[in-house]
Amino acid sequence: EQMIAKLRVGLALLAAVVLVACGAPQKQAPADVAGLTQALISLDPVVDPAEAARAAEIAYNYSLVLRQDYNVTDGALMHNAKVNQGLRPRGLCWHWADDLQT
Repeated sequence: EQMIAKLRVGLALLAAVVLVACGAPQKQAPADVAGLTQALISLDPVVDPAEAARAAEIAYNYSLVLRQDYNVTDGALMHNAKVNQGLRPRGLCWHWADDLQT
């Protein structure tokens, strides 16, 4: 019975991961930018609030540009499958990481 309970928990976690990974991409909300700005400011007292706001704005806006460039229309799991099948040019995790660093 303990094995069945563990199996149920494992299946529930797997289902949650699949559902989240297959979800539609979300659009940026102003609260997200404001939250990131505050998180950056809270890193150190010498962080310039204007610089933190600019960094947060760039992080969100450039991600949206990349989403369009990569033609992301599905969640991460589906998009990755399309990239791996050659149906999309880019959009794997390392693509995002490389492009966000440039």
